[in-house]
Parts: sequence; C-alpha cells; structure tokens
Amino acid sequence: MRLTPDSAALAHGNGAAQPSVAQVRPVTRLLAELQTSLLAQGALVFGGRIDRFIIYTLATRVTGLSDAEAVATVPTSAHALAASLGRPYETIRRHVNALIADGLCVRHGNRIHVTPEGLRRPRVAQLVRWAHDCFVRFVEDLAATGEALPPPRTAPAYEMQTGVRAAIDVMLAVIQTNREKHAGWLDLILFSTVVAANCRPHPLTHAHSPADRPVPALAVARTIGVTPATASRHLAAMTATGQLVRGRGGFRVDAAWLAHPAAQAVSDASLRNIRRLLGALAAQGFPFDDPARAYLAARPPLTPIR
Repeated sequence: MRLTPDSAALAHGNGAAQPSVAQVRPVTRLLAELQTSLLAQGALVFGGRIDRFIIYTLATRVTGLSDAEAVATVPTSAHALAASLGRPYETIRRHVNALIADGLCVRHGNRIHVTPEGLRRPRVAQLVRWAHDCFVRFVEDLAATGEALPPPRTAPAYEMQTGVRAAIDVMLAVIQTNREKHAGWLDLILFSTVVAANCRPHPLTHAHSPADRPVPALAVARTIGVTPATASRHLAAMTATGQLVRGRGGFRVDAAWLAHPAAQAVSDASLRNIRRLLGALAAQGFPFDDPARAYLAARPPLTPIR
C-alpha cells in the first residue's frame, strides 16, 4: 500500500507541491552509513555479487574469523544458512557451490566451513579489517549522538574478531528486522544508500538529519556495484510503493513513509538490537570508554556516494 506524503510545501513561486523533507533518526542514519560502507566494499571484493557476499559473511560469522576458529569451529550447512537468511535453499546452495569452487569455503559431507586460506587472501583480509573499523566508527558516532554506551570492562582483552563479529551481527540484524518492509536484500541496501546520501550535508551527530539531498540512481549504482539499469528499476519500484520520492536531482526517502508507525517500530527494534549487541560486546572487552582506541588503522571515511 502506498503511503501518501505529508502535506507538501509550495515550490518557489509556481504553486507546485513539493514533498516534505524526511527527518532521519540518528540510529537510522548511522545504520545506513554502516550498511553502505560494508556492502560497498563487500560488493567490490565479490564482483558485485551482493548475495554471495552476505552468504559468505554469515558463513564466516558462524564458522570462524581466524585460522584457528576456521579449523576448530563446528561447520554450518546450506540449509542452516538458508534458514538464517530467509532465502530459498537453491539460491543459497548455488552461491555456496561458487564459494567452494573459488576456494573460500569447503564442504565435508553436507557441512560447510570457510577456509583459512580464503581468510588470508589479501582482499578478504582487508575487507575484514575494514568491516571492523567501520563498526568502531559506528560506535563512536552513536556515542556522539548521546546514546548511552555500556560501561567498559577491563577483562577479557579485546580482540579484533570480536568487533568483526559484532559488525556482522549488526548488518544481519538490520536485514532481519527489515525483512517484511523491503522486497529483498537489494531493496534494503539501495534504500540505506539513498538515506545515507540524502543526509550527507548534515553532521553525523545531528539530533535528526534532514534527508534533503537527492541522489541520482547512477550514484547509488556505482556505490554498491550494481548496474545502473538494476538500480533504476528497483528505485522506481520503491517510489511506486511510497518508500522514496523522485524529483529534480534524484531520489529521496519519503517523509510520510519514514514517519509511519511501522517504520518507527523497525527503528525502535533496531536500536534495541544494537543495545543488546553492544552489551554483549562490553563483556568481551570493547573499550566503550574510548571507542577510538579500538581502530586497527584509523577512522574510515564515509563511503563516497557520487
């Protein structure tokens, strides 16, 4: 069902109605930035195959993020991956077979785990470190919005794998929470990228960020590694269902859709999930008193959307 936009402001001098500007909650914007950064880099490493990147990400989360974990942890299965992701088994099986052929995963009977050799590949290892530092950026910015972080603990010693697992958990939790609101993964990813681009003129720590900068389909397509035709088709469909509005300069999130109680409920559920995940991360030594200390390299820049 299409949601009608809020009462529109009049355009300058011509009396034409213009859609009102959506006000994006801090957690929604920060999640959009995190999703965009992770998916853009993941799509680059996996040749634009976003489904394959997400499947490999979950397999890695389940079976291990280091050589020792990848060898010691109990493997998963295509059926388990399909159930966790809510995707058809045949789709998962096809991508798992491709990951096995590429040497990133291995199968023993009907059980699958990631390979230590795959984790050591330079591009994959770099992706893992990038995901970690993007997550630290997310925590740092969340704290700057005034969100109360868990109290830090002195033990155990914090390890990189802990932060990477948390980044994966947040990404997958967003996919799960939004499963009923978007037609598929790609729609959610496109929507997140549009939200991130719309808010870019404003500080990340703004109480509510006006989504007032339109973004063209071509910029969204380039960011997440899909074809312009694919991005245009999906963005047009989301405009038809009321999630986005299209105007001069490109697409913006629809104010009425974002303010609808169903969208607000999803945002509230996302924040509850994040608080739960951060609480678990505190028990594993993350330095919540000074999140910047957890960076492996430096604070990553926001992923360009242009």
